[in-house]
Amino acid sequence: RSTRPDAPDAPGAPAKWSNVNPTAIRADDRAAVDAFYKNGGTGGFHLAPDQLNGPLTAQNASFIVDLDSQQAYLYQGNRLAAYSAISSGQKYYRTETGDYTIGQKDLNHRSTTYGNFVSRGGGTVMSDVQAGFDPTPAGARFEGALMKYFMRLHHNGSSTAMGFHAGKLPGYPASHGCIRLPAKMADWFFQNVPLGTPVSVIGTKNGVPIGHSQNRPKRSPKVHSSLKRKPAPKTVPPAPESDVN
Repeated sequence: RSTRPDAPDAPGAPAKWSNVNPTAIRADDRAAVDAFYKNGGTGGFHLAPDQLNGPLTAQNASFIVDLDSQQAYLYQGNRLAAYSAISSGQKYYRTETGDYTIGQKDLNHRSTTYGNFVSRGGGTVMSDVQAGFDPTPAGARFEGALMKYFMRLHHNGSSTAMGFHAGKLPGYPASHGCIRLPAKMADWFFQNVPLGTPVSVIGTKNGVPIGHSQNRPKRSPKVHSSLKRKPAPKTVPPAPESDVN
């Protein structure tokens, strides 16, 4: 595979470099990713600045995120500019499929919904809790999960709760709906992908259409031991007065 616009054409590739973004992931690009892993690659890759056809813009760049294969492809025109493994939303929290744009960037974003309860000293009291649902333990406070290099997805001009950010990739969908990336790829995307860049999210196995009910089961709040009512200690009743002596 060649990434130079003036190089000989690869089998199945467009005859010439074009500024028209692809609507689907090409077989050659998937083969390039397979070769990357076969040769010992991990996480993802991107072109060097001198290999790009100028800077990435909202007009010449586009993402295709495949939830079923847990992969994200960034194109500049019709050329693959970067690739990354991902971890999308787990069952009941599936990432929603559809067409989006990058609408906001926040370098050190923290979740306002999911995170940990921490003590005054910063130690974790309870992990993986939901603000406003799980009661806060005595003397603790809620700290939202860090979502570094956050790029929020917008749909039809409105913000969503989903976005790209650095996170753990266990090899399967594990998030609450966001698209996790390896730290090095999240950093590169944050630095190089501009606001307004189109994002197409596809997948039927690991995704659901925008607004589709996920039939999320109800769960009971997590209650810390500091909030649980402790049973009254057993006491020995006093002896009757007739038994005093």
